Amino acid sequence: GLILRKLKVIYIDAVIDEEIGIFLPPSEKEINEALNKASNPKGIIITSPNYFGVSYDIENKINELKEKGIKVIIDSAHGAHFGISKELPKSLAKLGDYVVLSAHKTLPSLTQGAYLLVNDNEEKNIDFYIKAFMTTSPSYLIMASLDYARYYLDNYGEYDYGNLIERAEKWKEKINSLNKVKIIDDRDLADNYIIDRSRYLIILNKGYSGHKLLNYLRDNKIQAEMSFSQGVVLILSPSNIEEDFGKLYLSIANLDISLLKTDEKNTIFPHISPVKVLEPYEIFSLNSVDINIEDSLERIAKEAIIPYPPGIPLICAGEKITKEAIDIIKEYIDNRLKVIGVHYNTIKVIEK
Repeated sequence: GLILRKLKVIYIDAVIDEEIGIFLPPSEKEINEALNKASNPKGIIITSPNYFGVSYDIENKINELKEKGIKVIIDSAHGAHFGISKELPKSLAKLGDYVVLSAHKTLPSLTQGAYLLVNDNEEKNIDFYIKAFMTTSPSYLIMASLDYARYYLDNYGEYDYGNLIERAEKWKEKINSLNKVKIIDDRDLADNYIIDRSRYLIILNKGYSGHKLLNYLRDNKIQAEMSFSQGVVLILSPSNIEEDFGKLYLSIANLDISLLKTDEKNTIFPHISPVKVLEPYEIFSLNSVDINIEDSLERIAKEAIIPYPPGIPLICAGEKITKEAIDIIKEYIDNRLKVIGVHYNTIKVIEK
């Protein structure tokens, strides 16, 4: 989108919780800092909740931005179920000018099923853009599943999610009492941060590997959504019955925690501020060369370099590669973790 519309971009810094070892959504502070760098901001994209199920209480800020004429796009991919029960965080569906809800992540919809909610009464061309960028041959199976997901929420969501969270909270207390892992709640986060209680954010003590925990749970027929240095994320479903939670409890109870020990460093990279030299659309047509990471200092990145997890760019296309960024990339590779944009220790940079 930035390339096609030739837009100028300012990136909003993420917030790092170094104790838990996760990224948090930007607070008002980070949003204000990004806005202050923009001479004439036209729009803002906010992700809420993030992959860990954490969101920031940002309603007042969104209303303030809209009053200033700034269009607000909310990527609420992991929050399609929000608001259906008082036990869940508030839905953002009515807050943004445009809100994306990925039904296939948390609702009974087929993969690729998502909703675009449009609250912008001034936008006259939305139908044109949808026709221009989406297929004229949509999958009726996906569309039917989206309709069912909406029907399910309307008719069963409040009751089912209320029951799910009641079960989840009960078993969370039991699992935490084992003193082997810690399932996080709001009290473990900074002020104004909220966690989705329909997922478990499981944290290990420092020196233990979340990636090893994911493999252990998989061996016990429990599939985590993802792992990161210090823990895993489990996405729960209203279809998870008592037996499922009991299975997780027994797996943790039987866990030999020493098997999860690791010499790997906690690979959550610190805040860095790369210098943007060119906009993404300016980079798009320039020639690139593949060079070794060690030789990339001060070169301009052709593609984004993204450690995964958490999937947050370390360097964006058009930014200058710093010594600090090189060290972080090498640390991820040394720990055998995935870095999108790195191929056999080489990265694409703009040809001199």
